[in-house]
Amino acid sequence: MLKQIYFAYLNEIVEVEPEKKPKIEKGNIYLTFEDHIPIYYIIYDQIDENTYEVLKVSDWVELGNENDLLTRINDEWFIVETWNNFYLTADHINRSIFFSKISDKDFDLIKKFLSGGIKELPREKRGLTTGEGSYQMKFHEKESEIVRKYKALF
Repeated sequence: MLKQIYFAYLNEIVEVEPEKKPKIEKGNIYLTFEDHIPIYYIIYDQIDENTYEVLKVSDWVELGNENDLLTRINDEWFIVETWNNFYLTADHINRSIFFSKISDKDFDLIKKFLSGGIKELPREKRGLTTGEGSYQMKFHEKESEIVRKYKALF
C-alpha cells in the first residue's frame, strides 16, 4: 500500500509525460481518488475512442459476495465488483495511477460471467452468498454510492 501512496504523491508533484503512461488496455487496473477516497478500477471495455466501461475493484475482500471475483494482484487479494460498472474518459484514466494488470485467466472469467457464458463465478473465485440486509449488501450500497457520479457519464 505504501507503494501506491508514494506513487499518488509523485503524481501530485511531478508532471508525468503522456508518452510514459501505459497504453489504456482491457484488464489494466488503476487507482484514482475521489474526495480522498481511493478508487481502484479495471478497464473492462472501450465504448468509443474516449469512453471506457470500468468495474470497481476493492481490497475489502471479506465483504465480497458471490458476484465479486476474488483475484490476487501484486501479491495482495482484491475483489472485482462485477456488478459495479461505471464509465470514465481516457483523460480521467490517464490522470489515474496505473496499478497493475489482472491475469488473462481472471479477465476471461469476468467476461464469461458478464456475458452469461457462465451462470456463476467458480466457488474458489468468489465471495460468500449473502442475503438482504447483510454487511456485504451494505458494503455494495456504499461502493456503488462512491462511483455514482461516473455511472451517468455514458
